[in-house]
Amino acid sequence: MNHLRRHLLSVVAVLSLAVLVVALPAHSRTALFSPDQTQIDGRPVYAEIHRASADRPVVILLNGLIYDISRWNPVAEQLAQSDLTVIKMSFSAQPESLALSGNEHAPAPEFLERGLSLNDLANEIEAVLHYFKIAKPVTIVGLSYGAAAATQFALTHPKQIDHLLLLSPLVVPLDTYDPSGQHLRQWLSGVRLWESATCALYGWLNPWLCQSEDYWYDSFYNSIYENYLFVRVQRTPDGINPLTYKKAVFHLVRAVRDFNLKTLAPKLTNVHMVIAEGDDQPLKKDQMTTWARIKKSARRSIAHFTGVVHAVPDEAPVTTADWINRVATGDTELTGGSEFNVNAAR
Repeated sequence: MNHLRRHLLSVVAVLSLAVLVVALPAHSRTALFSPDQTQIDGRPVYAEIHRASADRPVVILLNGLIYDISRWNPVAEQLAQSDLTVIKMSFSAQPESLALSGNEHAPAPEFLERGLSLNDLANEIEAVLHYFKIAKPVTIVGLSYGAAAATQFALTHPKQIDHLLLLSPLVVPLDTYDPSGQHLRQWLSGVRLWESATCALYGWLNPWLCQSEDYWYDSFYNSIYENYLFVRVQRTPDGINPLTYKKAVFHLVRAVRDFNLKTLAPKLTNVHMVIAEGDDQPLKKDQMTTWARIKKSARRSIAHFTGVVHAVPDEAPVTTADWINRVATGDTELTGGSEFNVNAAR
């Protein structure tokens, strides 16, 4: 997990890195794709689409936590040239969508007060498909953090899924592999025990003693923002209020606080997985445990990409696009839980 530790080791590290992302390029989309936007519950959602022949498969690409969708461009262009309908989307708390509502002169997005959940992100995917009038089942591709949203969509909208492809998937919350995150979870467990006792005994005297775990979680993570992240801001994507951006990343992290792909695995169908062999061992171990827990009848293929670390679309765009194409078009070799070792760095 060396790469993940560099980028997502703890929530502190995740959030501090989020503000170091290079500003979005002025022309992040390509000529093959048309930009558009829709809204759900007042949240703007930015997406780009390339439409192929009506009878061809549809692929939707979901980002990692701090990615902008231009990082999909080499993969997306290759898929478009293969006559696939391809959608790249930015969740409402990710850069392109935030730029529609999070600029310095616009009111702060409503979700900064209400929060976001994985169901919200799944509903954003559904809203994009509805807006583009995509009625048939799609191949949904989730990279890292995006795999959590893809999984949630597959569970809540199963009839809209043809294939579920998880690339270097997030398996458990981002802080699980880091001592700081482990300490936080132990602390929250202690709070839960303390509250159950003090609330029962003294809650009638002071309702504050009956605060929920959500309250303590938010208080702790917000203190990280105020005392650590905010003073280390160096750069945010163009057109976005820096404070809005940092809070948005917080809400994305918060949305997966209870996510566990290992637990959800038995409920999934038509699953393909790509494991980056350069990722750290704890993450790869969890990914393999997840694969083992998927019902045999639901496993389609698992590929071990050698020569790459984590962000496979960045490191091996040609191999990644080829693999997505094979999944989306129903390559008969990618069935029955078939396993492959792929030299991705070619």
